[in-house]
Amino acid sequence: MAQFSRSLALLALGGTLLPFLVSCSSTKASQCQELMTAIARGSEAVNALDADRAQEMPTLAEQLDETTTRLKKLPLNDPQLREFREQAIAVSQGFSEIFHETGTALELANQVRPTREGLKTLNDTQTRLKGAIDSLEKNTKTANRLVAEVNRYCGANLP
Repeated sequence: MAQFSRSLALLALGGTLLPFLVSCSSTKASQCQELMTAIARGSEAVNALDADRAQEMPTLAEQLDETTTRLKKLPLNDPQLREFREQAIAVSQGFSEIFHETGTALELANQVRPTREGLKTLNDTQTRLKGAIDSLEKNTKTANRLVAEVNRYCGANLP
């Protein structure tokens, strides 16, 4: 009889804790989903870029600024997800800066006149664009690594 009472008490306790545990799990899953969605929006903007069109650079940078703002406002309870969010913010800000710089450099290049000063401006612009390409490659590697880590961490928590 004592065994039955203990089992009943454990069952009642388990029934009380089960919704709490499930809600924690689903909260983590929903937070993972929200973070992954915010990251994906920034990635979609970058992937849609037509790099030959200088006028698209400021628009893309603004879209990435919006992604950064969304990420900053994203409420996350899980410490690892908060760390991923901070990394995603840094990546988004990095891409935004790169595209602001690239847009400015391409705009300058389009305004160059065939003069000695124009050639100097063109050389300076070329140097800026090479730096932007290097930064883009580094930031892309960081972004790819971050997405893989988020997917690995959240993979078991998604529906």
